Amino acid sequence: MVISGSVSGSIYAIGAIGVTLIFSIMRFAHFAHADMMTFGAFMVLLLTTLFPAAGASIGVPTAVLMLPLAMLLTAALAVGIDKTFTSRYAPMGSSRSCWSLDHWGSP
Repeated sequence: MVISGSVSGSIYAIGAIGVTLIFSIMRFAHFAHADMMTFGAFMVLLLTTLFPAAGASIGVPTAVLMLPLAMLLTAALAVGIDKTFTSRYAPMGSSRSCWSLDHWGSP
């Protein structure tokens, strides 16, 4: 029970720290941070399912071995989303955060 609570609390803490950092840098709350966390967790699950014996060869759990690869895939997705939707369509001379709020609407 303690381990389960610690894992859940750690997940919430990582999400909260991420939202806080994004808000302090960009000056608006970007709540898609949870979507990126979910994508990363799904990538670990998918890679662990596809390669279940990869970790046994070196003596570590497979999910731990697949975590860095899932982090790279998640980072690539985030950069791809930024380059596709934000950088490309933002008007010249305006900040990305202002353009995002104007274009998609403020909460």
